[in-house]
Amino acid sequence: MLARDVRFKVVPKLWIPIAWLAFALADAAKTVGYMHAEGMDHNWATLFAIEVLSWLPWAVGSLFIVWLADRVRGVKPVLAWSSHALAAVGIGLAYTMWSYQLTLRFQPYAPEYAHWTPQWPTDFYENLVATVALYACVLLSHWLIESRASISARETEVAQLNKQLTQAQLLALRSQIEPHFLFNTLNAVAGLIREGRADAAVQTIMQLSDFLRRTLSDTSRQEVPLSDEVEFALRYLSIQQTRFADRLQLDIQVQDGLQNAAVPNLILQPLVENAVKHGIAKRKDGGTVRVAASAADANDGPSLPDDWNEGQHSIGIANVCGRLRSLYGDASSFDIRNRAGGGVEVAIRIPLHWIGLAEALA
Repeated sequence: MLARDVRFKVVPKLWIPIAWLAFALADAAKTVGYMHAEGMDHNWATLFAIEVLSWLPWAVGSLFIVWLADRVRGVKPVLAWSSHALAAVGIGLAYTMWSYQLTLRFQPYAPEYAHWTPQWPTDFYENLVATVALYACVLLSHWLIESRASISARETEVAQLNKQLTQAQLLALRSQIEPHFLFNTLNAVAGLIREGRADAAVQTIMQLSDFLRRTLSDTSRQEVPLSDEVEFALRYLSIQQTRFADRLQLDIQVQDGLQNAAVPNLILQPLVENAVKHGIAKRKDGGTVRVAASAADANDGPSLPDDWNEGQHSIGIANVCGRLRSLYGDASSFDIRNRAGGGVEVAIRIPLHWIGLAEALA
């Protein structure tokens, strides 16, 4: 209802006067120019003004055409076209009578035509075909503009829904902090305290605090610099190293010049979390989590079972896939596969673009 109201209030008031003014000026210029070329000697300024003002009934009538088109939408075709036919006759008659009165009142022609008066019934019937053609042009223009506005409104609505979906997914991801991770971290801190390693315990608590602050932040940014995203993933992995010690090895490879590349906010955290949970934690000797600027995350833990995607796989991964579709559509891809040498590799591909200074500081 709101979109339709906006179209009715803005579109007709915008295009109708502009279109008819341009048409009236062009018609008046053509008429005056033709008569002047034929050697006639009329009152050119008055004639030009009358020719422009004569189209006023059509300018006002076009507002009625737009109103009528909206009112008869959805009614029986016979009733709708009958209404338009009567409206066309009425506007044509108003145009003829208005032009007739202007000519009688101002007498724009040369003195030898001072006693000439137009025969309005004859003019009305002679212009009937042109009246129907003009009415059809106005009606068609309204339908085309309304269709374009409807398409634009639907595209805007879809974009807003996609934005809301992406924001909802980001909020869900922020709230998805695995309780076991918090408990294990707190237990690791308690173990460090019992061992007399107070400095390490304090450092771990500070890392956990930074991690929670970033995760629970109310920022609405959907994209962040790659360097920020890698740094946040490292905070998570550093906390996990408190628990796994030498069993968890890190390998970070970020190509120079890509630090400011735009990536989805919190896109790495669920992936490295799964790498630790399903890879490192299940191996006695641990393994390595690799993060590369080529948008590939890998670990050398156990391979995926053949039916991994038939069960209830990670909500975090499903969230990642949904956000990639919302943000980039078909321009993105998400691929998770077993590596030939053992372990699992996750590859994410997104369009390369950059975070602006204002976005980076937001």
